[in-house]
Amino acid sequence: MRLGIFGLVAPAAQFSASGGVYPGETAEDVLCTARFLAEHRPYIDRVVVNRLAIVGHTPLGRAIRRNPDRYPQIGALVQNLETGLMDHENETFRSAGHLSAAMRMLREVHRINRKPLKGASLTFEGVM
Repeated sequence: MRLGIFGLVAPAAQFSASGGVYPGETAEDVLCTARFLAEHRPYIDRVVVNRLAIVGHTPLGRAIRRNPDRYPQIGALVQNLETGLMDHENETFRSAGHLSAAMRMLREVHRINRKPLKGASLTFEGVM
């Protein structure tokens, strides 16, 4: 899943995938996602951007709690009893390079998402 921050529906292949922002993902990873979206814009009908949700008792949640030094960018990790998620901050995303890359990626997301849906992609509308 090192493709970046996106979920997509591709009409030709009729598949969907989703992703999140992963610990260790760099500004360059996000730029790769932006380039991928730009290059494949004609074939992608929708993109959904999600923030990484860390669930406490999943492998990722356990790994971060057991070895926080391995994930120094993840901070303020607190179990939210209302949502079941681990509330957190990721310092990486505050850098100028990462913010610039994210804005470039979001411009590509907007270019794709403003296209009207057609064909089999209508089946996925509102699903992701």
